[in-house]
Amino acid sequence: MLMMWRGPSKAAAKVDHDLTVIELLDRLSPHNLKLNPDKVKCNTSTTPFMGHVLTQEGLQPSTEIVNAVLNMPQPCDKAATRRFLGTVMYLSKFCPHLSEIVRPLRDLTHIQQEFLLAEQHTEAFAKAKELVSKAPCLRYFDVHAPVVLQVDASENKELVLPCYSLQCQPLALLTLFGNLLHTVLALFLPQNSVTLR
Repeated sequence: MLMMWRGPSKAAAKVDHDLTVIELLDRLSPHNLKLNPDKVKCNTSTTPFMGHVLTQEGLQPSTEIVNAVLNMPQPCDKAATRRFLGTVMYLSKFCPHLSEIVRPLRDLTHIQQEFLLAEQHTEAFAKAKELVSKAPCLRYFDVHAPVVLQVDASENKELVLPCYSLQCQPLALLTLFGNLLHTVLALFLPQNSVTLR
């Protein structure tokens, strides 16, 4: 359970947080539910959440997952390759073009494909690790801030829309198929706050 602070200042946000905690405890008490004190963390500026770290600046990948990827040995069979791909793809929102980079490794996992490691596979493995090691902090989306969408279409008609704030800090990485592009743009364009590049 996560409780966020809200308010125009840190002092106001702390008051909001404390009132929310009191309200939560008041709701739990009649049902005789208790929180484990060893697991409760109050007034923290960072918290781990589902393999990510929520910070004041934005969403970051968990250092445990990043270190696990960086310490993974080169896959020597299909199962190891699938394990590596599964772990790396969990961090795909932080790594632009990751899907294209790991395509040679993904091709190795096909049922009809014999597992023969070549230079292109070693290169894809190294590039994927490098991307994960340089994963940026994704800023939280602010509905009032202007947004820049950079649109790029790949050969397989998959559209990649990295979304940036005007400070050019990544907000999110969206992968959409052609027919959905119009729907997404319709959501943003009427607000006159989106710049297309």
